[in-house]
Order: sequence, then structure tokens, then C-alpha cells
Amino acid sequence: MKKIVYISIFVFNTFYLSAQSYKTALGLRVGTEFGFTLQQKVLKRTTLEGILQSSFKRQEFQLSVIAERHFPLASKRLNVYSGLGLHKAWRYDGDSTNVNPVGVTAIIGAEITVGRFNISYDFKPAINFRGRPIFDSQTGISIRYILIRDRWIDRVKKKLPWKK
Repeated sequence: MKKIVYISIFVFNTFYLSAQSYKTALGLRVGTEFGFTLQQKVLKRTTLEGILQSSFKRQEFQLSVIAERHFPLASKRLNVYSGLGLHKAWRYDGDSTNVNPVGVTAIIGAEITVGRFNISYDFKPAINFRGRPIFDSQTGISIRYILIRDRWIDRVKKKLPWKK
């Protein structure tokens, strides 16, 4: 029975191997816009990212939710990623054609994790179904603090009897 428990733990933990080295990270995003970013790992190599930002170019406030797929390079601490999601913006410029754009957002970028910090650079194009401009793009550097790490996997592996 004890072996079944250890094997189950091992199989469950291999699900997370070669993914990002964190589960939850929160931080700032600065580039063509300024705001906050929250990433949550939901599956192996997959995160959901929420970006709440304000524009330097327009009187605009935007929320994006993006599903991202991460591809490790040299280790799980160095990744490239791409993703797709939705965005909703609220504009306050008085032009009725620009009010509250809604659309699809894509993202492509690279990230590195050093200690409890995750640093990324990305390009984020967007197509608006409603509102103008029809096409918009952003670039940004995000610096996130890792709130929840994936270290518990290593602790469980050390307790496995066949790892001694």
C-alpha cells in the first residue's frame, strides 16, 4: 500500500516537470502601457495571465485575460511563451467610435526566473471587434514576485524511498 502511495505521488508530480518554476506570480508591467500582471499556472507549461493596465497614449484602462503556453529553453527557469486571450477596454476620450473596445489579444515573449523574481519581455498585438483602432499592439517588460513556488515538488521527491 505504501508503494502505491509513493508511485501515485511520483506520477502526479511528473505532470509538473519541465514547466515553469512557479505557480503564482504578481507584479508590474511597464512598456507602451503601465499596469499590473498576475500569472497563475493552471496546467503543465500553461498559465493564465491577467493584465490590468492604463495607456500612456490614450485615456484608457484595459483588462486582458490570456492563456499562455510556455516552452522551456535551457531549464524551467528560462522560457519562451505564446498565447491568446480576450481584452476589454474603457476609454474616456469623448469619441463615440472609441468607446469601450473589445477584442482578441495575442502574446509572444520570453521570461527568466531568478530567485523569487520572474522577468519577462513580450509583444502583445490586439484586434478590436468593437471600438477603434481596429489593430493595436503593445510591448512590455514585466517584473513579478513569485508568491507560490513549485518547490514542494522537490520536497516530496526527496522523501521518496528509492531516491536515497
